[in-house]
Amino acid sequence: MRNAACIIAALVATVEAGIQQPKFSSETALVRLIVSVNDDNGTVRGLKNSEFVVTDNGQKQLVTVDEGKDAPLDIMVVAQPKQSISATSPEQAARMFNGLASLFTRFQDTDRIGVILAGAPPARLRALQPGRVSFDEQSFLNGDYGAPFDAIAGALSEFEVSDRRQALIAFTAGVDFRSSLTPDVLAQTVKRGGPALIFVAAPIKVETQFGPLGGPARGVVSGWNFPVAIRALAATTGGLTVDLGRGDPQKLISDLLDRLRTQYVVAYAAPQGKGWHAVSVKVTKRGAIATSRAGYWVD
Repeated sequence: MRNAACIIAALVATVEAGIQQPKFSSETALVRLIVSVNDDNGTVRGLKNSEFVVTDNGQKQLVTVDEGKDAPLDIMVVAQPKQSISATSPEQAARMFNGLASLFTRFQDTDRIGVILAGAPPARLRALQPGRVSFDEQSFLNGDYGAPFDAIAGALSEFEVSDRRQALIAFTAGVDFRSSLTPDVLAQTVKRGGPALIFVAAPIKVETQFGPLGGPARGVVSGWNFPVAIRALAATTGGLTVDLGRGDPQKLISDLLDRLRTQYVVAYAAPQGKGWHAVSVKVTKRGAIATSRAGYWVD
């Protein structure tokens, strides 16, 4: 394994240059979107072409739709050292690593899995490769500080262009004071293409005193908050955030993998025009919500 500092320097340079990220060219014949559809009961299956409404830069598209079930996955797992999560949100640390352990037990032999420890600096624990993983909580005890944005950069560089379902699953407290990569640079990179970013988060506890202006506080309003940058990164890529504080971590992880394995491939002829193409995907089934990448870039 290469020195961790050398690894992260190369990874950050790669992401800033954008050279590893899949993107569309002006010669692309088809746009292919990975779309997940869910309602209050979970994953929605069995939708037809006519039930998808897709616009590209505001223009409605004629689409073909293929549904995938039990699809093999390419997953890069990013996880902060446990101590760095405990320091930010001790109430959630146990749930975070319960969810991480649950994730590892639910992978299949057909999946390709890679793992990066999001310390400062990050370290690759396993390159993206076939087979189940055997990491446990002890594998994530090395380090007091987290650098999740740098680690996500490293994880992105592990992916190759593929027809397999790809996702980066990051277990993070959402606080990052150690990364050399800024959220803005990462956001511009993932906007151009690449896998869905899924953040399994230990939200930050927010407490705000309230009372009359200029007078003594009467009480405290308390709640949990996902950082805005985390939510925006997920939404841009067609990913999502999972709050393990809102239910049984094992069930939430099981639902997440079911969502990843049951998705639709929506394809249509690429419209003319270079630059950013904003994409909207909706379904006509009542109560169902489609989630996909916000758009793509044409050079």
